[in-house]
Amino acid sequence: MPVTVLYSENVYGDDSVERAVFGPDVRVFLPGPTKSLADLPDELCAQADGLMILRFRVSEGDLARFTRLRAVCRMGVGYDGIDRKAAAERQVMVLNVPDYGTTEVADHAMSLALALRRGLLIHHDAQRRDPPAAWSYVRDPVVKRMGVQTFGILGLGRIGTAVALRAKAFGCRVAFYDPYLPNGAELVLASGGPERWRNCCGRPIR
Repeated sequence: MPVTVLYSENVYGDDSVERAVFGPDVRVFLPGPTKSLADLPDELCAQADGLMILRFRVSEGDLARFTRLRAVCRMGVGYDGIDRKAAAERQVMVLNVPDYGTTEVADHAMSLALALRRGLLIHHDAQRRDPPAAWSYVRDPVVKRMGVQTFGILGLGRIGTAVALRAKAFGCRVAFYDPYLPNGAELVLASGGPERWRNCCGRPIR
């Protein structure tokens, strides 16, 4: 019997990429519009060997509808929305994609910081006036050189590390707080790498 993979959401509307990845021996089902797992038809749930999750939560009651289920894959990093205890009791493997969006989120975080500190929106608004503003200095306390900024990061995981490297390349003093990293973890990044904060919001490091 072929393996059946059911997507809980039809986000993209085109499953050609998924079918190419899974190969001809795997049946891929994309549902119609869904707001939760409850909107999936019972007959599809009963056929699914694998369930792909993006935004929906998976409860013990949800899992009971998937009588053949062998794996649930969260199409992203966090999997706290899946009842892992209930999945383990049913011998259902829980998977995630740890490197999903790492560079994209890091690039976006850096672009937002640059937009703020280089006054991008201030310049944008000025040039969209009628007539556009003439050249002048931007006198705003928000606009500062990146080389005199302290770039603080809460959590030096995959994304935090990627942002730290980008901020360092722009000349920022980089500091971070992460009570779950062992001492010295920041030293592997580079000489003169990020500075470790020992407390944040009045909470000491563990």
